Amino acid sequence: MASGQGGETTALVACVTRRRVVGASAGDSELWLFQGGESTALTEHQHRKPLLGSGQARPVTFELAWRGGVLLGASDGLFKYVDLRRIREHVSLADANAAVLALTALPRLARCALPDDVGLVLCRPSAPGP
Repeated sequence: MASGQGGETTALVACVTRRRVVGASAGDSELWLFQGGESTALTEHQHRKPLLGSGQARPVTFELAWRGGVLLGASDGLFKYVDLRRIREHVSLADANAAVLALTALPRLARCALPDDVGLVLCRPSAPGP
């Protein structure tokens, strides 16, 4: 930009180990844990505004003991336009590639366009160990 200012964005960073999920977020991207029919928003306390790049973002940390399940991190283009029940159904698909393709197709409009950008990461780590 001619003014020398950059854009603003959302951010979600997570470190997944065999025992813990630790991270931070700012903006409107979300990280959810799907486990045994339950859904937990790890980023539920984040601040949507101000975004990164504004110089005033307030990232919020999160930490959770890892006990298995599926982690889904995605932009608001998924979570804002698709019901959590439908997301849960697709996260549970046995084939991870099929799950990702299905999840990215969920918010598509009838004319095949997306109402917002959709970016996602699906993580199915192996069972926790000692």
